[in-house]
Amino acid sequence: MSMSRTLLSLVMGCLIVSACAKKEPNPIEAIPTKVIDRALVRLVAQWDYNKDGAATCEDISVLRHRQFGKLDKDGNRGLSEKEYRSVNFEDKSFVFHEFSALDIDASNMITLSEFVGVSHSEFRGLDQNDDCILDRNDAAYSVLAARARGLGRKGPAKKQENSRRQKAEELEPFEG
Repeated sequence: MSMSRTLLSLVMGCLIVSACAKKEPNPIEAIPTKVIDRALVRLVAQWDYNKDGAATCEDISVLRHRQFGKLDKDGNRGLSEKEYRSVNFEDKSFVFHEFSALDIDASNMITLSEFVGVSHSEFRGLDQNDDCILDRNDAAYSVLAARARGLGRKGPAKKQENSRRQKAEELEPFEG
């Protein structure tokens, strides 16, 4: 009798726990398709440096080549430490990289290949599954992130920077 009570108590406990444990809804499912589509168009427009209609890691390589060309003031195909100091104005990803850490061959210059090898922190943050392609899923997460930062909400706008205000105007508010 004691064994059956224990078993019954265990079954009842499992039923209670499973009834209380609700599966969290996927917040992406609450975003209208047209909002995700617009966000993807915006991301591709922002990141498609090679103009192939997609936003991929290849685009980051194109961006890095352009940045390197701007930074290499003396045209010697290498960045001196002085030239490298201005990189943070071009791309905040480099804030986290010291000159000596990127100068892999210890030549006292950062070569193009060393420079191109640095991933882009903002792109990497958008690419949720690290597949080097910004897709609809990544666009949906960018909409959620914008909502979390207070962009795209209905109601009176708070005082914001111009760039944040422009992004908010591009996003369509949705209920979620």
